[in-house]
Amino acid sequence: MVLPGALPTIITGLRIGLGNAWVCVVAAELIAAERGRGLHLVDGPEMSRPIRDAGMISIGVIGKLMDVGLEKMERALVPWRAQYQGG
Repeated sequence: MVLPGALPTIITGLRIGLGNAWVCVVAAELIAAERGRGLHLVDGPEMSRPIRDAGMISIGVIGKLMDVGLEKMERALVPWRAQYQGG
């Protein structure tokens, strides 16, 4: 009885936590990475602008895909919540 009532809040917390974790991963790569998307952003001016732009786009796309995945999981696990959100 408690889990179905708490599940929407738990999933919302997962979505927020995943977003924060993704920001931290990118920030850590910007500070001290030897490879990865953050390094492409830092070394972009020395390499080429398209590489830097591709790094920025890929960071955004990956973050959005993770959020959409959790949103789909929420719709599957908490179908009654959609009636309150107009969906």
